Amino acid sequence: MVNYISLLTLLSPRKQQNPLFFTEIFLLIPISQFLTKIFLNMRHIQYSIFVTL
Repeated sequence: MVNYISLLTLLSPRKQQNPLFFTEIFLLIPISQFLTKIFLNMRHIQYSIFVTL
């Protein structure tokens, strides 16, 4: 999470030059968090299946 914040602060001066790029980075944060949550849930499901077998 700290990496994202530092990345955003680094890119904030460039916001005027390329606003689309900045918004893409900004949108990547919740998307990546969502994907990691799904991935962890999948691993948990696989583990529970393995335990039942």
